[in-house]
Amino acid sequence: MMVLIIMDLVYKTFNMYKLAIIFLFFSYYANSQVVPMGTIIKGKRLPTLNSDNTPNENNRSATLSGSIKINDSKLSIIENGFVVLLSSDSRTPDVINASKYSVGIGIADFNITINNFSSNTSYKYRAYAKNSKGEYAYSQLITFTTFTDHCEVNPCKNGASCTSYFSGPECKCTVSFCGDCCAQLADSSCPGGGENLCDASRFSQININQKIIKLNEGVASSFSWQNSQLNTNQISVSKIQK
Repeated sequence: MMVLIIMDLVYKTFNMYKLAIIFLFFSYYANSQVVPMGTIIKGKRLPTLNSDNTPNENNRSATLSGSIKINDSKLSIIENGFVVLLSSDSRTPDVINASKYSVGIGIADFNITINNFSSNTSYKYRAYAKNSKGEYAYSQLITFTTFTDHCEVNPCKNGASCTSYFSGPECKCTVSFCGDCCAQLADSSCPGGGENLCDASRFSQININQKIIKLNEGVASSFSWQNSQLNTNQISVSKIQK
């Protein structure tokens, strides 16, 4: 009976050592890896991030916003910000493959207004946070499209300045002009220097027609020059034959 008791004690002791070794192995492995958001490390979690965006009215910018929730971790957040890619890019944005915009540190809500986007273009981005162990967590993926730059077709006439809004361009006329797109001379019934909305599509079509006219004029001019050269050559040949 004593032998059986000793053997059972040895067996239990061996199993406890085996479990301790396995625990130490996995603890070392987890502590040495850069892990994705939500993975447990020593009973703690990386922060959870959420993000949102508001495309701005000036069509080439957007304000990106992020928030951080600490999931019982005592690790500090040493960097936060956003990573951005074109929506046409097949990759998921991260700190390696995307344009990175660092905002600050800590767990307070953060945001940034980025002004160098292209107009009428789709982008995708994620908020990110980096903890004091060098591990990154990311928010959900968000996409947005910047507004069209209605001023690209130069709708405002006679030296007027143009501001593009979601609804269309607005023209600020000089003191000598007024009316739609500042195309009318100012008088008592139409004071100059005001701000007026402008039908950009109308001037876009005018610009297209003007380009077609110039192209036709260029073709006609080239055809006329070729005829002139042909006539000159014919005259020269005629003189030689005489």
